[in-house]
Amino acid sequence: MNFKAFVSVALRIFLSFAITLIMFILGVEAKLHLSEQAVIGISVAAYAVFALFLLLFLLNFIGGRRIQKDRKSVEEWQNFLLSRKEAAIKDFDRVARKIASLRRGIAAYSCFIFLMALYLAFACGFDMPFVFLLFSFYFIYGTLSRGQSDTKRFDFSAYTNPDEYPVLHQTAYRAAAQLNRKGTVRIDLTPDCNAGIAVIGNTYSLQLGVFLLDILTEEELYQILLHEFAHVADAGNGDERESRLFFSVQQTNTAGFLIFYHLLFSFPFLLFAKEYMIYRATASIVKEAEADKAIAKYGDPQIAAGALAKTAYHDFFDYEFSSHVGESYYKPETVRPDHASFLAGAFRRAVPERQAFWDHLIEVQIEPRSASHPILRNRLAALGVSEYTVKIPEESGAFRAECRSAVEWLNRVVAESRSESYEHDREENYLKPLHTVEAWEAAGKPIVAEESKALLEALEGLGRYDETEAVCDRIIAESANVYATAQAHFFKGRLMLHRYDRDGIEHLYRAIEINHNYIEEGLDEIGTFCCLMGLPDDLEKYRRRAVELSQKEQDLYGHASSLKSSDRLCEEHLPGEMLPNILTFMQKTGQDVIRRIYLVRKIISDDFFSSVFVLEFEKDADIDDTDAVCDRIFEYLDTYPEDWQFSLFVYDEKTTGAAVKKVKNACVWEKNSDKK
Repeated sequence: MNFKAFVSVALRIFLSFAITLIMFILGVEAKLHLSEQAVIGISVAAYAVFALFLLLFLLNFIGGRRIQKDRKSVEEWQNFLLSRKEAAIKDFDRVARKIASLRRGIAAYSCFIFLMALYLAFACGFDMPFVFLLFSFYFIYGTLSRGQSDTKRFDFSAYTNPDEYPVLHQTAYRAAAQLNRKGTVRIDLTPDCNAGIAVIGNTYSLQLGVFLLDILTEEELYQILLHEFAHVADAGNGDERESRLFFSVQQTNTAGFLIFYHLLFSFPFLLFAKEYMIYRATASIVKEAEADKAIAKYGDPQIAAGALAKTAYHDFFDYEFSSHVGESYYKPETVRPDHASFLAGAFRRAVPERQAFWDHLIEVQIEPRSASHPILRNRLAALGVSEYTVKIPEESGAFRAECRSAVEWLNRVVAESRSESYEHDREENYLKPLHTVEAWEAAGKPIVAEESKALLEALEGLGRYDETEAVCDRIIAESANVYATAQAHFFKGRLMLHRYDRDGIEHLYRAIEINHNYIEEGLDEIGTFCCLMGLPDDLEKYRRRAVELSQKEQDLYGHASSLKSSDRLCEEHLPGEMLPNILTFMQKTGQDVIRRIYLVRKIISDDFFSSVFVLEFEKDADIDDTDAVCDRIFEYLDTYPEDWQFSLFVYDEKTTGAAVKKVKNACVWEKNSDKK
């Protein structure tokens, strides 16, 4: 705890004690002037208040558990979100009022708790039990602690100096003034191609991506800033209270001294967080469309269209990133001093080459159900713009000089942040993959499907995509072990989609079919591609498959990725020579770092289980060595030539260790033991 935090805590303790003492003294004084009947009434009410505290604990516990256990099916959840999204579109004000009502309800509830605590302190002046006084002090302190705001202590030191970027700040203030937003503007440069805004105290925190600045003109930036400032009300205005409450709820520490205070709020906090997340997910696209109206009203929609098209282009560039920037960042022996300039230049070179195709994507793109922003075609239609012009600005003028300075700043930041660890990072991300590929080439380029993941990752990491795909083709064609081909299908499918080859979809579905570990990432790739390319039939098929597969992930496969004492565990007996074969591989791989190997069966449903291996490493084992062992063993189990569900965990005394130790004969191998 730093000094400021210590002083803050000490001050809250003092104020809580003072308030408690004052109420107690008032109670003592009141008792001297009240009738016996009134004293009895106040005493009875005090016991009722104390009982109410206990009842609220119980109700919050029950309500909180119900919210946490309220699980909808994947299809029900999707339909629920879609219905909420439609409601937000039809009547956004009503949806916003609901969230505001929940926030006000929590505020009222907090005041009620505070008043109850004050009453207990007052009643203690009537010879109530001492525990009432402790209750009072505790919950007064909890209320004062909840009222603390971190925004006043926010550190803006990493933000830009207005003297170094006067035009950027002038442009921001001009947009703020146009929308009557009054307050200080601070600009934070970010390593992306986005813009964002937040209200921190009495300050507008404006995030501007360096790559966004590199491609916009001053007037285009102004249009973007009109949109951003439309998102927020005046600095310090109550329109930001819901987001601040959500942030506060997310930061709530459910352990420590205030655990019982927070238990009193577990139900309203969980309810608000759940509703706010749904609100944010369903209403974001509506809020974005509303913010665009500021451009139509105060700006120039035609200029804005060009700016928005550039941001769309950059999204497409990121999707095609490997084809534009194939070389590994870590290929040079020393850290590159111009990383940001290199990426900015790559995009500028790509625009004239890819513009026609990117314009086609803008025309056919389908808006994803999970989109936080309307797709560009819909945004342009709302702005009343049918055409747009994209021109990358020339490097001249004061504004362009500041944008160029921002790129140079990012060059320095990246170089400085990576310089200290560059040698190690280069070893891990370039030299080791290069060694893997060179060793494979020296051996005659053999294909061992069960051990090919490292090779595929190395080839892809080095930017050798054609070779990666060729190895995938060989694995798929030559491997007799179908379970070892999942990764080949996945790598090939992903590469194909990112060069806009629709046939990659089936490879990803095949990878998912063989190995459920590819469900989440595989579905994400397919859904993104179908929306990007405007493929309604494939998108509909994807949505049906996604519901089915995601439900299995939720009900079955997801449970295989955790291990705790409360799970349904029993002794495992693997068929045939499966266990000896697996243990032989584990021992060979683990060599001297594995101390014990445990095996249990985790029963997930009546017809689905997982054979769970837990590796206990030597206490002095190097973390890099244990990670490498885990990776190799995981890959071995993941490609085992049997239709069998395995799970792999590292031994931890309190979690996985406690789980396996409750199962008889769980230890199946121990170093220097007869148990082999």
